[in-house]
Amino acid sequence: MATLQKPIDYAVVDADNHYYEPLDLFERYIDPKYRDRTFRVEDTDDGFKRVVFDGRPFGFVGGAGQRQRIRPGALRARLRGEVPEEEPDTDDAYAAEPEVRLALMDAQGIESTWMYPSTGVTLENRLEGDPELLMAHFDALRRWLEETWGFANRNRIFSAVPISLVDVDFAVDQVEAALGAGARVIQLLPGPATWGRSPADKVYDPFWERVNEAGTLVTFHLGNSGYMERYSGDWGENPDPDGVLSDDGWKGSGATGPESRGSGRSAFQWMMFYRDRPIMETIANLIYNDFFGRFPNINVASVENGAIWVPYLLEVMDNMKGMGRNGPWPNGYVSGKFSEVFRQRVFVSPHHFTEDIGALIELLGPTQVLFGSDFPHAEGMSGVDDYRDRTAELVARADRPDDEIRLFLRDNARRLLGLDV
Repeated sequence: MATLQKPIDYAVVDADNHYYEPLDLFERYIDPKYRDRTFRVEDTDDGFKRVVFDGRPFGFVGGAGQRQRIRPGALRARLRGEVPEEEPDTDDAYAAEPEVRLALMDAQGIESTWMYPSTGVTLENRLEGDPELLMAHFDALRRWLEETWGFANRNRIFSAVPISLVDVDFAVDQVEAALGAGARVIQLLPGPATWGRSPADKVYDPFWERVNEAGTLVTFHLGNSGYMERYSGDWGENPDPDGVLSDDGWKGSGATGPESRGSGRSAFQWMMFYRDRPIMETIANLIYNDFFGRFPNINVASVENGAIWVPYLLEVMDNMKGMGRNGPWPNGYVSGKFSEVFRQRVFVSPHHFTEDIGALIELLGPTQVLFGSDFPHAEGMSGVDDYRDRTAELVARADRPDDEIRLFLRDNARRLLGLDV
């Protein structure tokens, strides 16, 4: 393993941090006419809390008091059987209270961070069949976020605004409200805007024109993009591994009854439907639709989607662009190599454990790679107290010159926010 020539003598900018939404967020913030149709919190007989939706447990809502949550950074050890089952840490104010989080950031050596939801990255898939209810939940999440974490808290915590394109007028209203409150980052789910329509479709131009005018950073953060439910049945896999479908099936997935729900994701589903396909297809579709030519002030960042797919995507885009030169081009022929468009306008946050960050920097250039730890999620880089050590290990593995490491750890993310470097 390579070693640092000298310690990191500056605070980092972490492009992937999370808060835990309170269990009763939607009960409190949703429009009252939808209150009987949202997530509800129930007490269990053994003193824990349980979140239910449509009468069934919903396991994606985090926070103290739920068994499902594992300690920060502990997932790999848990999967290897190296640590026993453990109750969730009840002292998690850093995931719920901005002032506590700011103090922890000081201890961890974090200058600023992009902050993302935990529950919020699962909402769109769960509510996709009911656009009205989906919009009500996104509006509630945005209003809660503005009142609690804020969108540019002390110019250190930059909370991403969750946006759904299920309705273009709604998306415009949401981004206008967020920009008025100081938002610098918006967050969309990788995958189609709605099934059957690209996010680069011209119907969304009013939304993108406003984002382009503001120069707001667009991030596509890993979440449940619905590929499990839509494509698993085509391969003979359980079409509802997460248990989100209704008893009558949903979105043509082939699920027909309660027995089809919630058995857990297979290795095949993890490989093919979870992470790489949605973000690859999203980025390729944006470039093919000349999104960056049409909206020259918009940069896109891929967050928590890893980077093992990047070399393949660059090569296949250039190769197949030539094959399709005489085919349809919805927004006119896109000149030049797709891979060069990617290198100029797309930023990538690689996975912090298994990926070759040095090779990614070499492939894309040192200005296009972002540091993200996924703290405090169980699959994140570190626990609460070992963040500095884990960051140093990450940098040592990258084994790049000091000036490139500084871009990776700090300056690239700052520039995307319009901050001085």
